[in-house]
Amino acid sequence: MTIQHASRTAPLDGPSDAMAAIIYSNMEELVYHLAVEGVGRYRFKFVNPAFHRASGLAPEQVLQQLLDQVVPAGAFDRIRRHYEQAIHSRATVRWEEPTPYFSGLKIGAVSVTPIFDAQGRCTDLVGTMHDISELRRKQDEVQANNLALRKLSEQLERRAYYDMLTGLPNRALFRERLDAALARYRPASSGIALMFVNICRFKEINDLLGHRTGDQVLTQVAQRLQHALQAGDTLARLGGDEFAIIVGADADLLALERLARKLQRALSAPYRVGADRVVLSTNAGVAIYPQQARGSEELMRHADQALRNAKRAGLNQVRFYEQAMQAAALARLALIADLQRAVTDNKLELYFQPIVDMPSGRIVKAEALVRWHRDQVGLIMPLEFISIAEETGIIHELGNWVFGNAADWCRRWTGMLGTAFPICINKSPVQFRQQLQSMDWIGYLDQIGLPHDAITVEITEGVLLDLSQAVLDKLHRLHAGGIKMSIDDFGTGYSSMSYLKQLDIDFLKIDRSFVAEVLQDRTTRIIAETIVYMAHKLDMQVVAEGVETQAQHDWLLAQGCDFGQGYHYSAPVPAGEFEAMLMAQAEGNPALNAMQPVTHQ
Repeated sequence: MTIQHASRTAPLDGPSDAMAAIIYSNMEELVYHLAVEGVGRYRFKFVNPAFHRASGLAPEQVLQQLLDQVVPAGAFDRIRRHYEQAIHSRATVRWEEPTPYFSGLKIGAVSVTPIFDAQGRCTDLVGTMHDISELRRKQDEVQANNLALRKLSEQLERRAYYDMLTGLPNRALFRERLDAALARYRPASSGIALMFVNICRFKEINDLLGHRTGDQVLTQVAQRLQHALQAGDTLARLGGDEFAIIVGADADLLALERLARKLQRALSAPYRVGADRVVLSTNAGVAIYPQQARGSEELMRHADQALRNAKRAGLNQVRFYEQAMQAAALARLALIADLQRAVTDNKLELYFQPIVDMPSGRIVKAEALVRWHRDQVGLIMPLEFISIAEETGIIHELGNWVFGNAADWCRRWTGMLGTAFPICINKSPVQFRQQLQSMDWIGYLDQIGLPHDAITVEITEGVLLDLSQAVLDKLHRLHAGGIKMSIDDFGTGYSSMSYLKQLDIDFLKIDRSFVAEVLQDRTTRIIAETIVYMAHKLDMQVVAEGVETQAQHDWLLAQGCDFGQGYHYSAPVPAGEFEAMLMAQAEGNPALNAMQPVTHQ
């Protein structure tokens, strides 16, 4: 509202001449003239046509009517205050008036000017009203759009810097805060610690209880960590089941060890999610700046190496970065690079270990086992590189290489012998997970003209542990395509009778730990006997792994075990040597179990 001083003039009764009438009649603004008859009494003496159009009122409904007879009571009280202010200040007053009581105007910019007589009495009020409804609508629209843009900007910024599930800083904001913390470091302090905390085997919760339950558990984990930390510490979720903590206070090893154990105790208490009760284990890795790193990138790398070391040590472990970890990490990186090249450059080799028919002792099939001839190192056994292949995803390409080469040798030996010669291959749990490009095993067998049942896929307890519907579907597709299925290391770990109901299994392989003790331990003998009996009742055949002696062979044969595999018959040997064994057997040479023991490969 604004005020502008007005000059005195004679009272007005309306337009003074014809020209003024024409001007008023053609103005878009509303023009009005009110006679002041006393306090709060204002009578309409003149309004122009624009006033009638905007108000929807006929002349007889306005002219000679008091203001409070034309506008509602609430509006009259508000307008009267402005009129009284104009009269008191002897000046023009301007304001914005909402006019829902007018049919053609929603809000107007109003002005009123008081007119005084020679004695100084206010006798009249004249004024205008300009329709600003569209202007205000556009301004409101712009304001609403600006508000929406601000909210969107805030949301985008939050998404860019915060984890949407837990509300914690994400990796991007964490990196900014870590850089800022290192920039504030002063040599007088003992250092800045970075701690990585990982939830052990969290994937099992998602697979068994569902991702919704997993998300609720992660949210509770974040809350517990926040409550356990001090105000100056920074907590972030880096992704998945991994959290990071910047310990802002002076960091000494003893205090950090106590903090890590405190966090692990907080996280180990059971979680209640609906009807489910979840118990977690965690691991933590810690690195300290500047003693163990020169910058944020190196500090994160070293904390991650410490966490990896904790994972290898078991559950609920805490490890601090050590210089030896860096050497081990560099060696691991070199191993990964060399392994990738070995798969690409065909520097892998298949060895084959005979599987013999127990009653006859003849080689009837073989297990394909991969070996790696690493440059400047020599022969590398699977134990040294399979776990790394699984972690890095190289196992997909490696597994396909093993399958293709095993199938090619199988076709060669089947042709040479004139009868099907089955080959067993191991399939890692990781190979059952989704991959962008996967080899069509069934299609490859068709391509080389090999019967599908010439290949047996051996699955381990890791597959059974991750027995999701997707994994089940893949196993069923392989078996429906004619490929035989075998459970490796049966009787240990997660091997369970319940899985036999869900899977189409052709063979059970008794774990070598049972075979090693069947002659010494009564309980082991009973378990082995039970496995053989149960398998036969379920129309499965049994392979005994790790047969080392003739006595073990004889006992297993007496229990009805179908096949044997182990160093008593032969160590794994290169394909050329294995082919020579097959040819010698085909030519009528003595059975393998009569051979001299061979050197382990």
